[in-house]
Amino acid sequence: IKTTLIYENEGVSLVHYQDDIAVLKFKTKANAIGQSVIDGLHAALDIVEARFQGMVIHQDDAQNFSGGADLKAVLRLIE
Repeated sequence: IKTTLIYENEGVSLVHYQDDIAVLKFKTKANAIGQSVIDGLHAALDIVEARFQGMVIHQDDAQNFSGGADLKAVLRLIE
């Protein structure tokens, strides 16, 4: 199935999959959730609300959906 890139930043990519469904994928190491993923998710939600019926968050590696929070980024926030 052909997809079309809708949005991308350092942390995520959002593609139009088929019908009115968008698919979001994390692009970070171990699919960790850091600021770029959070910013990308906010932007993707704005796009999806305006243009699509729904969004699926999908990772190619089912064993490693997400490594959790980017602890280095969290540490920088604490300091």
